[in-house]
Amino acid sequence: MNAIVQNAGQTCSAGSRLLVQRSIYQAVLDRLATTFIGLRAGPPDLELEMGPLVNRKPYDVVKRFPQQAEEERIPVAATGVVHPEASGGVELPFGGVKSSGHGREKGFEALKGFTVLKTIAIKYG
Repeated sequence: MNAIVQNAGQTCSAGSRLLVQRSIYQAVLDRLATTFIGLRAGPPDLELEMGPLVNRKPYDVVKRFPQQAEEERIPVAATGVVHPEASGGVELPFGGVKSSGHGREKGFEALKGFTVLKTIAIKYG
């Protein structure tokens, strides 16, 4: 669940698919729907479960999801509030690889790009 809503689902590692055994499908769907319905989304200073979207482009994409589901005859289990302002926490390092970007942002790992490792030997005694 957290992998889906972390940073409002705006990371390349955000979960967007679940593989569920047929025998527990309905129970998992019901639990996810209940959880999503209870999510509180909004500005980051309110410490809610999900922050806002980064800008208007992903906002417009997300707003189309229910309509697309209806057009493709996919049942919608839950819908919620969408906010187009930026947010993000600083507790975990994250960053791209290869063409997806370089370096790390967030956490202490982000500082490594601004530092140089140096060994100093001091004779003592």
